[in-house]
Amino acid sequence: RLEYISREKTELLSIVAHDLKNPLAVIIGMADTIVGGERKGFQHEDYERVAYDIVGVSERMAKLIGILLDEQAIEDGNIALNIIALNVVSILALDIQEFQIPASQKDIHLALTADEKPYVAVDEVWFHQIMEYLVSNAVKYSPAGKTVQIRIKTLEKSVQIHVQDDGPGISPEEQLRLFQRFEKLSTRPTAGENSSGLGLSTVKKLIGLMNGDVWCESSVGHGTTYIIEMQRVVL
Repeated sequence: RLEYISREKTELLSIVAHDLKNPLAVIIGMADTIVGGERKGFQHEDYERVAYDIVGVSERMAKLIGILLDEQAIEDGNIALNIIALNVVSILALDIQEFQIPASQKDIHLALTADEKPYVAVDEVWFHQIMEYLVSNAVKYSPAGKTVQIRIKTLEKSVQIHVQDDGPGISPEEQLRLFQRFEKLSTRPTAGENSSGLGLSTVKKLIGLMNGDVWCESSVGHGTTYIIEMQRVVL
């Protein structure tokens, strides 16, 4: 157990160091630009532009640290969930709307279909985070010009949400490691987008805390579908 904790800490520090290295280098470069600004003939608007860039990069770093801290709290079980009945179609419509712009930049169509408009028992904030993660991943791993399918299936006592991409697929060997913490797979985003090995393990942990389940169906060359099954609420 101690060896596992030590290895986990080392892997976490490695991820933090890797993901913070590039934005920190950008900030240092921008700061150097400000220091040499007088020599370069900088005007007020030039300093203002660089300062705004520094703020933007710093905010991205702070967001990353916040995500890592949240995921650690989830892994430790140190979060309080507010489980309520929510319309799953309404939730997904909002999440899809958020990703219309990055999807359109890759000429990817987001398609939402539902046989009904069921309610599920979830924590609203975290369920939005989960769906945003899965939809953004589907966009990342789909080639340009494809369609990401989000389908809602209503069962007697549960609701299934299928998020299907048209990417390269995942091998059976890698599927066995898919929901393990810190795992990084061989597949890469098709347009060089950022990716993290932390996400899916956190998704599985959160779904379990909400009395649901999540799994993956995939074959190499034929895309990947993540399926979430949550408790159905009949109002």
